Amino acid sequence: MSDVNPSSKMMVLSQFLYHPWGLLTSRPRVQILLSLLIAWKVGGGFVKNSKGKRILFLPQFLYDALCKLFFVLNYAINCGVYLQPGYKLWTLNDKLSPKNLPHSAGAATDAQLKALRSKILSGANERFNESHVVQLFDTLPPATCETMIGRSFNGRVLPTKQFLDIADLCLVKPLQMLGFGWGKRYRNKYVGDPLLVNWNKTFYFPLPVWGNVSIDEIEYRGVTQATMNYNHQPWQDYFRVLKDENDELVILGVWTSRYVHIIT
Repeated sequence: MSDVNPSSKMMVLSQFLYHPWGLLTSRPRVQILLSLLIAWKVGGGFVKNSKGKRILFLPQFLYDALCKLFFVLNYAINCGVYLQPGYKLWTLNDKLSPKNLPHSAGAATDAQLKALRSKILSGANERFNESHVVQLFDTLPPATCETMIGRSFNGRVLPTKQFLDIADLCLVKPLQMLGFGWGKRYRNKYVGDPLLVNWNKTFYFPLPVWGNVSIDEIEYRGVTQATMNYNHQPWQDYFRVLKDENDELVILGVWTSRYVHIIT
């Protein structure tokens, strides 16, 4: 064991007292930490406490960086959508248009659509008929940007024998057993989170692997509604109002990858 020269300790202390910034920045690990903290602050990252909830906001540069880092995953999602068997071209097939769908074989009656709406609102855990859900979507009033901006929403996948059913069964459901949930958040017209994760509804944090999203009003199936545009993906989410009463807003969304859509 070697002795430490007291004079050297006094020298370090005096350097810190007179030149604290220079001493800190001369150390590589401290430089990296300070750089990350500055980038976090300048990029808009912060943590907000609200009504017993801790909410995390990430710097915007992370949305671009993580989106490129997860390029392979996002590309696989794009391919998986088109590989699913029996998908319908809802925007290209005139027989499936809002005008003709109610008159097609197997179309839902008004009573069936009313019952379907009630089941969805009750959180029924069952597989739904895709065509009937699309019919219901066509009858609903459009959501507006004003109703979406400044809000966060809890998410749920409606099983309709689609691509997302696999992710819901293999990933979402097991994570829910551990207290995790997911949703979406729209901070303003140009900044949003397509995947906002929460744990026990007390800690909320975004996973920006799909990049940033903006929200605008775009026409889909003959109606203009609030639409979430992914800045880095060929995806859009179209929103209709399923319920808006007693301070409760429930949205029915259709996630699309070009001309293929999936109900969420």
